Amino acid sequence: MGRGLSQQQHDILAALPQLSDGMTCGDVPTARELVALIGLELTPSNRASVSRAISRLQARGLILHLWGYHKGYRQRTGYARATPEQVKAREERKQALSAKSSAS
Repeated sequence: MGRGLSQQQHDILAALPQLSDGMTCGDVPTARELVALIGLELTPSNRASVSRAISRLQARGLILHLWGYHKGYRQRTGYARATPEQVKAREERKQALSAKSSAS
């Protein structure tokens, strides 16, 4: 059985908004913004640490990665807390789109 969440992972979850319908990448913080939101100095090592923590939270199905074009011109990625049902529904949509595009 795995270990519990680290303090940094708890801080990240507390700083992230809950995913809701209609939420876009512009509504959620980026990894860089999360560093500041959890009270860390913006240094390369802190950014790497937060990035690893985000990856681990994604692997556990606790957060989702949102990406798209913010204000119509700039690509942006961000993160939001998600329920297991939301994560499962998103994976099913991705698989359906992948099957649809490979059938074309």
